[in-house]
Parts: sequence; structure tokens; C-alpha cells
Amino acid sequence: MVELQYLLDRSEKQLEGVHATIANKAIELVKKAYNKGIAIAVTQGYRSIEYQNSLYAIGRFGNSGKKVTNAKGGSSYHNFGLAFDFCVFDDNKQPVWDGKEYSIIGQMGKDMGLEWGGDFKSIKDKPHFQITFGLTLSQLQAGKRPAGSATPTPVKKSNLLEKGASGFTVKDLQEKLIKLGYAIGKVDSEFGKLTDEAVRKFQKDNCLDADGIAGKATLAKIDELVKALTNTPTQAIKVEKAPATETKAEVIKAPPTPQKTTSGDDKVKSIQSRLNTQYATKLDVDGLYGKATKQALVKALQTELNKQYNAKLKVDGAFGKATKAKCPTVRKGAKGDITYVIQAALTCLGYDANGLDGMYGAGLEKAVKQFQKAKGLSADGIVGKDTFEKLLG
Repeated sequence: MVELQYLLDRSEKQLEGVHATIANKAIELVKKAYNKGIAIAVTQGYRSIEYQNSLYAIGRFGNSGKKVTNAKGGSSYHNFGLAFDFCVFDDNKQPVWDGKEYSIIGQMGKDMGLEWGGDFKSIKDKPHFQITFGLTLSQLQAGKRPAGSATPTPVKKSNLLEKGASGFTVKDLQEKLIKLGYAIGKVDSEFGKLTDEAVRKFQKDNCLDADGIAGKATLAKIDELVKALTNTPTQAIKVEKAPATETKAEVIKAPPTPQKTTSGDDKVKSIQSRLNTQYATKLDVDGLYGKATKQALVKALQTELNKQYNAKLKVDGAFGKATKAKCPTVRKGAKGDITYVIQAALTCLGYDANGLDGMYGAGLEKAVKQFQKAKGLSADGIVGKDTFEKLLG
């Protein structure tokens, strides 16, 4: 079982700015739960109005992710230091977000005079506790506070993200790492083992101190690369009509024999993670390239063809005549998500696509030529309808 001191230290950090009565009860609850064999820690306490609005924006206004709250800034008891959230942790200090333990802890908190989110009528919020002291949100918004208490002051959060951290900023980090091709498993807002490994790999790849701590330099580099990726045109090259057959002859060296991935592979895991995040494909992130991952790549292609070219294809993961007919001609100089699908498909088949950055450079062109030669196509390095079909059909 996780050490009690770890749970207490983690909780105390999150309780800064929370009303003293509630903070004391939170610490007492952590201890009582521990005595019952359940490891919990506070994961969130006071939230600023700005932070609350950032949470409200998730899943809204064109932002990715599922909605995590219906409360705008000023409409949550967290914003006034009168609430906290908790999480159950396993023996490896990893969060467990469901299970009967939440109902057990809910009853324990109620016995201590806390109001439990599991009793809410609209949206059940089992990890949530609060004490309103009889005040409505309207009264709090008007400046009223519980007797004998001071208005909670915003606590300046550290810019460092490291193993054990949680919340919206960790979720943002995880999503950016996936965009850059790093495998972190699922986006769960918890800085656990996989996120730590991804940060260290990113740091190593970018000549940063590989300590697993996402500090100022690491976060700045991540933002720089994500911005560069985001600012590239979705498919920045004039689309040319694909030839009926790819017949241009070219003599190239025989390619190495590619090996289809048969065991867990980190690059395939990163592809699976990105497909899950960007296209909701619900793949097992196991690093194995099989039928499901291939279908997910086809779904990604179909989605992009619909979005970019109004192809009106059924997104079913089946590469048939309709999908082939809508495939563009993609060549060196292209950038975007369709190029990424090409890179991903070649990578899964064992070819060196020279990265997963959505950029059609010399390295990708070389891999395409090798693939074309192996499949009996004209090795011109241009991905047309026939090459798409061999890749994904």
C-alpha cells in the first residue's frame, strides 16, 4: 500500500487556499481512509476563476476532449475554497477513477459533515466533497463568505510538472506529447509512469536534460514543436490528378526486407495513441500492427478526405473502390494529416519513414520508393491511388 506520508504530502499541496475547516477535514479523511485500507489523496482544492474557465472550455468551443465540468468560472464552490476532489491510488501510486471505494469514502466524508458529490441529482461527482456553510453561489459571487473566514487567495502554481502531478495542465501536456508522436497511453490528466517515460524520451530526443520533469525549457520546446506542427497547412501542396497506373520507371537499390511488427513497438504505440486521440478509434495501445490498427488508419484517411476534399465517404475503415477513387496524389513537399497516415502505415509495416511529423521529406520519399518496389509498383516516390491501395487495402 502507498505510504501515508506520500498521500498527506500530496494532499496538503492541493489544499492551499481551501477554507481551514474543510482542509482539516480533508486531511482527516485521508487518514481515516488509510486506516480502512484505502489510499486516497486530494487532487484538487481551490481553483481560480481563470482555471475554472479553462476546464469549462474542454470539449467546448472547438476544443478537444470530453466535457469535464458544467461550471463556468465563479460557478463552482472550488472557486471560493469550499470544495476539494480526491482520488483513490493503487499500490504503484497510479490513480484509480472508479470502484466501490468511492462510495465507501463518500459515506465516510458524509459522516464527518462533508457534502458528497455522489449525492448530486444532476451530474454525479463521486470524487467531490464540499461544505457550503449555507451560502449559495450567488451570495459567494456577491462577496459573502463563511463567518470567520477570509477569501481564499490564489496560490501561484509551480511551472514544473513531474510524476505525481495531476489536473488540466497535465492533460494539456499529454495531448501535446501525443501530437508529437510520443506514446503516453490514455489521456487521464495524471502524470504517471507512461507520461514520465514520454517526457524523458522527448527530452533526450531534443537534447534536454532527461530528468522527466517538464519544466520551463521542456514545456517551451514542446509548445514550439506543436505550434510548428499546427501552423503547417493541412495538406500544403497542389493536388494533381493521380495517373491511372503508376508507370514511371526508376532504378533504385533493392530495399531491405521490411518486417511487419509482431511484438509491442513504441512507434506503433504512439501511432495507436494518436489515432485514439484524434479519431476516437478506441484501439488497444499494445504496439502490435494488426487488422484493427490498419482499419483505424483507413478511418483516419477517410476522415481527412471528407474534411479536406468533401469526399463524403463512409468512415468505416474499409479501403474500397469509393475510398480509392477519392485518394489524392501526395508527393515530396506535402504536409499534414494525410501525409501522417502515409508515414504511420509505412512505419507499422517496418519501413523507416523518417519520423511521424506529417511532413513529406526525402526520408519519407525514400521509404515510399522502397515500398513501391517491393509491391511491384513504379518506384517514383509519389503516393497515388495504387500506392494508397497497396498500403491500406
